[in-house]
Amino acid sequence: MEKSNTRKVLIIHGQDEEKKATVASFLTRLGLEPVIPHEEPTPGINLMEKIAKSPNVTFAIILLTADDYGYPKGRPEESKPRPKQDVIFELGFLIGRIGQNQICALCEEGLDLPPEYKGNIFIPYDPGGLWKLLIARAMKMANVDLDMNKAI
Repeated sequence: MEKSNTRKVLIIHGQDEEKKATVASFLTRLGLEPVIPHEEPTPGINLMEKIAKSPNVTFAIILLTADDYGYPKGRPEESKPRPKQDVIFELGFLIGRIGQNQICALCEEGLDLPPEYKGNIFIPYDPGGLWKLLIARAMKMANVDLDMNKAI
């Protein structure tokens, strides 16, 4: 497979603005262009339409953060943090749109995540920053042209 010519990487996120900014800054340092649909000035168009009309992107990073809580019906004592459900939906949409190999989900520890996705595309968000190398490696494996030295 050839390396992608586009430098655009889609970022889908929940409510954690700090993590979104950190990931966008990291992508910029790698010489890539973050595309954040929530920030696109397109009034009257919902997020799914923005994603569908996004310029060709070479990769997508979905930030899964503890924005909500959920529990099995009738068992609130089993409450666990989970990402916003629209972000999970957008993850599935993007898997169908650009393919599982062109996506990674950067997730906080301890989240209740859909079991169908586990192990395939999840990268843990760690305070030490190992996530940066893991994302750069995932992008490199997806034929995104980048300098791995800039990931350090």
